[in-house]
Amino acid sequence: MPCASELPRMNKHFKIVAMLHVVFGAVTLVGLALIAHVEQTIMNMSRVLGADRPMPHNSGVVVDFFLSALPLLFVVQIAGGWGLWKGKAWARPVLITMGILCLLAFPSGTALGIYTMWVLLAQMPCPAIDSPSLR
Repeated sequence: MPCASELPRMNKHFKIVAMLHVVFGAVTLVGLALIAHVEQTIMNMSRVLGADRPMPHNSGVVVDFFLSALPLLFVVQIAGGWGLWKGKAWARPVLITMGILCLLAFPSGTALGIYTMWVLLAQMPCPAIDSPSLR
């Protein structure tokens, strides 16, 4: 368990983790919006140009599923980052879960996931999370 002199240093890491999750979530949402736009443009162009072979009816189902489901995860990530920035206790388990999921997004997500685990799974006393000094 960190001593009282380490709490300001760990508070700084909490803020860094919070901001990284907000930025990572926002950048990923923008990327998903671009992918959705490109996918829709390609589908429209194939219809307009009258492709020789029509695209299979279910060709976009997987892409559409991910473009529908993934934004929810990143909205939760942004909310968790904002909550941790504000010192809310509920944000810690949310970001631990998001950190585990980020481990799959190599290489930047993996780095964020490892850093998140290192900061949020440290043996911190509970009052340090809800303290006004994080605000």
